[in-house]
Amino acid sequence: MINAKSASNSNPSKFKRWLTSFLLQRAATKDRIQAKRNKLELKRLKTGGKATIEYFHQVDDAHSHLTLQLLVPLVQQYDIELVIHFVTAEQGVNFPEPDLWEQLAIEDAENIAPYYDVNFPLNSDKPSTEHCLLANRVLCNLTHETFIDEAYNISESLWCGRQGELQHAAEKFGLADTKQLEKRLAKGNQRRKKLQHFGSGNFWFEGEWYWKIDRFYHLEKRLKGLGLKRNNHDVFIAPVQKIDREFDDRTTAFTLEYFVS
Repeated sequence: MINAKSASNSNPSKFKRWLTSFLLQRAATKDRIQAKRNKLELKRLKTGGKATIEYFHQVDDAHSHLTLQLLVPLVQQYDIELVIHFVTAEQGVNFPEPDLWEQLAIEDAENIAPYYDVNFPLNSDKPSTEHCLLANRVLCNLTHETFIDEAYNISESLWCGRQGELQHAAEKFGLADTKQLEKRLAKGNQRRKKLQHFGSGNFWFEGEWYWKIDRFYHLEKRLKGLGLKRNNHDVFIAPVQKIDREFDDRTTAFTLEYFVS
């Protein structure tokens, strides 16, 4: 993956643009992708390690609230180890209008949630900085197993503005001190940067990123192909969505509009 930050900061020459395009197309062929996957899988099997998925959570990210709801079925249905990272919103050229980004993320989450049978509060606003800090301190104080089981409930209280429930969670599970939280966030941000990414609500597995809930199907398909599904059912946690046909058989021409940034 090309470093998004460096790409955003530069104005590459015509040759560099061509070379980048050539290398990306070459690396993205199905055969090369599969060969890379096979190599990583063989390396893991040789060491006897368990398939490890890394999840990057940002408490005030609407998409992270959706993906939290996948964690319980993920560890139940697949023979994997899940690593949780806490991250903050990326700063800099990748997010030139952070307020607009956050607003659109909330609208996206509202629209996406019903199609994946997950919840997101309608007409929600971004939680306050104070309440986000409280939720983060509670989440950071949870054990790994408790995080998987309880993180969604805490996040739901945060996004629904139920301050009493959030305070009850703080009393029940305790609070990490701010230094401990800052250290955890710095570690998560560093790991994400090392993997050359800037988003949240995302999963990383053996060399590839899986963006948010609508790309989760591709991760599931890969895990199933590796024989890591605990049952033989073909039902996926977040199945790919079917696109309704809006054209009849008499349609002969289509127009695709592409907006380049």
